[in-house]
Amino acid sequence: MVAGMTAPDISENVVRQFAGELVRGATTGRVLALKGDPARSFGGDLRIGDHTVAVVPCVSALAVREALSRRAPHDFTVIITDRP
Repeated sequence: MVAGMTAPDISENVVRQFAGELVRGATTGRVLALKGDPARSFGGDLRIGDHTVAVVPCVSALAVREALSRRAPHDFTVIITDRP
């Protein structure tokens, strides 16, 4: 990240929009990463239709790796991180 620049806050509404696209298959796979400030962004579970989407703010590359390793193969996951 460039000094002086901060990642944006990601609101629940923004996450809900992207999670809806993920569940509907507009993107490939079942995991989506959003660039944002994990400390100030939405985190938790969202219900999208019949599916639950885990929204995981990750403050480090290790946290991203852990979030990916904990998910079941058929789970939907949105990761919010400021990591490249």
